[in-house]
Amino acid sequence: MTKKNNILLPEGFKDLLIDEALAESQLVRNLLDTFQKSGYEIIKPPLIENEDSILDNVGFKLEENMFKFIDPKTQNTLCLRSDITIQVSRIVSSHLSKLSRPLRLSYSGDILRIKTSQIRPERQFTQTGFELIGEKSFDADIEVITLAVDSLKQVGVPKISIDLTLPTFIDNIFEDLDFSEKDKIIIRDFLDKKDLASLKKLELSKETDIFEVVLNSIGPVENALNTLNSLKLNSKAKDLIFYINNVYEGIKKLLPDVSITIDLSEYNGFEYHTGIGFTLFSPLAKFELGKGGRYLTSSKEDAVGFSIYLDSLIKIAVFNIESNSNRILLPAETTFQEAKELRDAGWLTVKLFKKTKSILIEAKNLRCSYVYFDKKPKSLKQMKKILE
Repeated sequence: MTKKNNILLPEGFKDLLIDEALAESQLVRNLLDTFQKSGYEIIKPPLIENEDSILDNVGFKLEENMFKFIDPKTQNTLCLRSDITIQVSRIVSSHLSKLSRPLRLSYSGDILRIKTSQIRPERQFTQTGFELIGEKSFDADIEVITLAVDSLKQVGVPKISIDLTLPTFIDNIFEDLDFSEKDKIIIRDFLDKKDLASLKKLELSKETDIFEVVLNSIGPVENALNTLNSLKLNSKAKDLIFYINNVYEGIKKLLPDVSITIDLSEYNGFEYHTGIGFTLFSPLAKFELGKGGRYLTSSKEDAVGFSIYLDSLIKIAVFNIESNSNRILLPAETTFQEAKELRDAGWLTVKLFKKTKSILIEAKNLRCSYVYFDKKPKSLKQMKKILE
């Protein structure tokens, strides 16, 4: 009888081992510390919620990507969260509804998703972010975007770029055109794929030139806005262009070294957003480091926030993470007080339980960069000279 391989994990899930788990935990601490310094207080929503509460308002647009199961105790349908932002929406609309606005909140936790992609095969990863609730002005968008960039800089991400979008812009254009729902879906699909050739081949009752202009405007913000301002747009669409221009001007003043582009065809990942959306990139990362944007909470409050995906960030920020640099091996005879004094001084102590013939080999095997020798920390290089 063939023995089952009981160490295999389901597709899209993986173990984070010592170095990667350490890197992620330090990244989360650094990010949350940056958020807190700007007044964003920490909350911790649960991993599982009732279907009715998590799908209320913004959550229903993410329903198809959520794991669901029946609670054996209550027989209610439960959901495993696929986005913490929708939980923040519920919390600020209920438990925190009476706190003064604007309300600044931050969070970190695992999310789970059914669907994967070639560039993001994981179905479980850590989402860390912050939300600004109850402020309608574009100053809120500017604060969130600049803090998002600063938080990534703080963990060593180089050459950050920002891509701006307006998820509702295409829908506003549709209002002036007599397209069927089927045609709208086709056009939206081509726009998401940046498929200009297929868009030009469409034989619809109305011209699609305006969508070709949208695709051709993708790029630096100033050039794009000049192109978009030349279009005949309804008042809603014009207001969106005016709004994104104000946000751009504010960001540019505060972040003159950051590249900013615009892509008004971008919609994927912004399904519940009602205003400006933005994505942060770095040339070292294969895909986006995080997304953010403006939305309405369950109680119809204006909100804007940003979420960082640690599976993307850890691959480029891990090199800035301390690992074993202050990990010190303590011989068995080291006293409790000596070990405590070392820990109070910032050392990570690893104590042996018995005497060893080779303290240097033990240190290497236990991934320690230092040894406590003769009442002082000694590097492995120093220990090698001492023992020669």
